[in-house]
Amino acid sequence: MEILITDDSLAARKKVIAIIEELGHKASYIAKNGKDAISLYKDHKPDLVTLDITMPGIDGIETLREIIRFDSEAKVIMITSNDLEEMMFEAFEEGALYYLKKPITKDAIQRGINKVFSE
Repeated sequence: MEILITDDSLAARKKVIAIIEELGHKASYIAKNGKDAISLYKDHKPDLVTLDITMPGIDGIETLREIIRFDSEAKVIMITSNDLEEMMFEAFEEGALYYLKKPITKDAIQRGINKVFSE
């Protein structure tokens, strides 16, 4: 499975990559912002995207919109440190399939992957 990891925080990217690889998957593409994530998605169409909501420039919600416009079947897990229900609902309305709150754990990511691929 090819996975695109998107987060503006280097530490957060490294943590998600480590967990993804520990779960036996490959973090095939890494983006530090929404613009890069959109470009990488369009070029490679990975099986799964993890997408931070709060990023400078194009935020995670707008990035999600662009990815879903390009591919309505995209599988996206949103990750955020925010606790705002409004953002969570907006992400689901825009096409996200799962939502994780930082700090990310191995179990949380596994549940997210299981949920996304069981639908």
